[in-house]
Amino acid sequence: MRNKFDEIIAFADIEKFLDTPVKHYSSGMYVRLAFAVAAHLDPEILLVDEVLAVGDAEFQRKCLGKMENVAREGRTILFVSHNITAIVKLCSSAIWLENGHIQAVEEAEKAVRSYLASGTAGASGRVVFEDSDPPREASVCDVELRNGHGEVASEFEVLSPIKVAVRFRCRRRFIDFRIDALVSRYDGIPIFSTTSRDYESIQGNLGPGIYQAELLIPGQFLSPGEYYLGINLCEVNVKNYDLRESVLKFRIVGNSFREERSLGFLVYPFSWKLTVLREDL
Repeated sequence: MRNKFDEIIAFADIEKFLDTPVKHYSSGMYVRLAFAVAAHLDPEILLVDEVLAVGDAEFQRKCLGKMENVAREGRTILFVSHNITAIVKLCSSAIWLENGHIQAVEEAEKAVRSYLASGTAGASGRVVFEDSDPPREASVCDVELRNGHGEVASEFEVLSPIKVAVRFRCRRRFIDFRIDALVSRYDGIPIFSTTSRDYESIQGNLGPGIYQAELLIPGQFLSPGEYYLGINLCEVNVKNYDLRESVLKFRIVGNSFREERSLGFLVYPFSWKLTVLREDL
């Protein structure tokens, strides 16, 4: 501890509070100090429970870096977290727990896919929701994905557009209503989000009734892979009325390029131009 003292204090970034009793620390400061002590004692097994749920972005970055170093040194880390991106990045294998019971023990990426597929995400291209009791002021009735031929689908060629249709009910008048859509990758990384108020495409003044909002995702936009769609009904800066995360799962297949492409999330056909400045004969 004496040898590592300065490293621990620097890592936890609590130099200004060395003379403050720990009982007066905030929960975030307490966890920062605890992780710094544990990580610098060179344990054979490091048990980390939701440490990334506290602290700022810089501290979380340091935690991830420290855990990667510990793993490279051949020691074991048991990392408990809801941060799917960190799990896929750090862990070689994962245990999926639900209500205290083991659901799967698999390679990390497979376990994450199983976990996400087990939620509300449907794989048929359409999902229908029953209203809550008591009913919400605004609620999603159903969500559909349709291909370029107008067919409900969950698999799309990379060149095919995707039409998202959201049917919802309003039970009172809203002055500044908005529908949000989020497309994320299988590991939870957001790819893009859009709202019905982008460029004032749909006015937010809605009275009681049933509505259908449609969003068109162009073809040759998303790269091949597996994605999840989330929908949210809200009033701007007021309240989320019906947040549906990962309601539909869909897959992009095929290749729109002459050569195989695998990097990045998007396949937008950017324009290139070649100009001959001089020809050497």
